[in-house]
Amino acid sequence: DAARAWDCAGEHIRASELYETVGQYHDALESLMRTERVEVAEVKRVVLVAHESGALKAEECFRYLQDIESHDVAGDIYQREGEWERAANCFQSAGLLSKQAECYERMGQMVKAADLMSTSDSLGDLRRAAEIYVNLGQRIQAAECYQNILRAKENVEDCIQLLRFCIEVMEEEGDWLSAA
Repeated sequence: DAARAWDCAGEHIRASELYETVGQYHDALESLMRTERVEVAEVKRVVLVAHESGALKAEECFRYLQDIESHDVAGDIYQREGEWERAANCFQSAGLLSKQAECYERMGQMVKAADLMSTSDSLGDLRRAAEIYVNLGQRIQAAECYQNILRAKENVEDCIQLLRFCIEVMEEEGDWLSAA
């Protein structure tokens, strides 16, 4: 009753806090969404708590997160539930390439994951893409990832090994000029 009174008085944050303490997460989130300026971090926090406690299913969480355009947290929730396709879509909307690729890996879509990671600027993503390509026997694509790592001009500990791999692949392909 106190939470409802605070909500009616326009004190939505106070109402939300009270609703949350008694486990009424739906009401807590509705109160938060009624505030003049929605506190995105607070909505995310309550959504995660509600989902972890089992009070809200992923779809219910997604509705709130979509309203505040929090695709990253929605992706995390779908990932927890093993809904990899939905998680991948959320991570794509959030611009989280690595997490999106991880979802494709979980779905067994290794080429799609590697293709995505091979477009990254992250050396870790490029290495993972190359590793997948090598495991799939796609050595040319792996060599391209290694070349991008070497072009980054960062301290690459296994620089000689990567160069040797690239040269070997280029020789196999008859690309003697590049191999030289």
